[in-house]
Amino acid sequence: MKPQQQKNLLYILIPSAFVILVWIILGIYSKAVNSTLTKPQSLLITPISSTFDASVIDDLKKRDAILADFSLGNQSEQDTPDASPTSELVPDLEPTASDSAVEGAI
Repeated sequence: MKPQQQKNLLYILIPSAFVILVWIILGIYSKAVNSTLTKPQSLLITPISSTFDASVIDDLKKRDAILADFSLGNQSEQDTPDASPTSELVPDLEPTASDSAVEGAI
């Protein structure tokens, strides 16, 4: 490159680098200053305790093992509700046309 082209390139690169650096610094500053939490939320947040109670693990080891039975074979028909609607709940309705649907009514 010619010395004049290098000089012109520096005129562009130095201000661009400065603008990018200021942009990054202002972005970090705004993230540090502006919180996304409201005041009540920040009051409700409590840090988790770093202490560990080993006696809880011992109590869990003393418990009886509980095995879950996920089979559906033991259910009787009385236990399961009927999903179909009954005729007592649904009245018999006859469809009727409104005045706007009848030809010549208006």
